[in-house]
Amino acid sequence: MSTSSPAAMALAKQVGIAMFAVDTATKDTMGIEILSCEPGRAVLRMTVQELHLNGHKICHGGFIFTLADSTFAFACNSYNKVAVAAGCSIEFFKAWPIGRCADLCRTRTSLERTAWHLRHESDQPKGRCDCHVQRKECANSRHSHS
Repeated sequence: MSTSSPAAMALAKQVGIAMFAVDTATKDTMGIEILSCEPGRAVLRMTVQELHLNGHKICHGGFIFTLADSTFAFACNSYNKVAVAAGCSIEFFKAWPIGRCADLCRTRTSLERTAWHLRHESDQPKGRCDCHVQRKECANSRHSHS
């Protein structure tokens, strides 16, 4: 199945919906919303709130990392094959103040690694994340989409 075929797009969307429904950390704890989940690509958004601020009154890097990790999970699992992060590094180009929306989307990929660009709603880059994937072979995927 081609990654741009209607069936692949529908599968990725269904996987995203199924994962998001049970991802308490992403949706409830962090307040992250999923904007899209396509084959090998996902876009998630987090609005920086008071609870995300560090001692400098900017978004704590750990929350930005969580946004990156969650986006990575949705993109890598969009093929309905279980994948988890094996390692990740992140660079912050600019501070993220309260009230700004932070989007993260995948921009470069291979079978074993992926890179992300972090941006504000102004579409200006605010950081970069580079992750490595570990694929898990399972008889049945854990992502129900039927």
